[in-house]
Amino acid sequence: MRRLSLLVMLVLVALLVAAPSVGAAPKSPFVGAWTGNDPAPPAGDGSKLLLNISSGKTVQISFVDKYGSVCVHEGAPTVEFNSKLRGTISGDTLDATFTSARCGPVLLDFLVGVGVTYTYDGANDTIDDGSVIYHRH
Repeated sequence: MRRLSLLVMLVLVALLVAAPSVGAAPKSPFVGAWTGNDPAPPAGDGSKLLLNISSGKTVQISFVDKYGSVCVHEGAPTVEFNSKLRGTISGDTLDATFTSARCGPVLLDFLVGVGVTYTYDGANDTIDDGSVIYHRH
């Protein structure tokens, strides 16, 4: 009887350990760190762009442009553009909206609420925002 109780206890512990992974949702292909380059002039400035996309029902995105032309135009003391976006995923599409944008201490409130659509290309494991192709790193 004691062996049966021990066996039942071990089976229950094994089920509890395995339970979180049984019903877990698959990880979105958008999740991770991505690098792209702004188009070359005259369409852009060729700067390095970084995306970091979190998982979750509402996706959090950190976007950095190492040379944000907007920073120069706004007279900021730095050229690095940093922003946060929030979005949702539907299939291979991530629709996001800027929640904050800044160049150092200079806030760029006119960008808050602006939307961006990212499309995932599974064949190449890339993300496209309509002007930049991002590669996973």
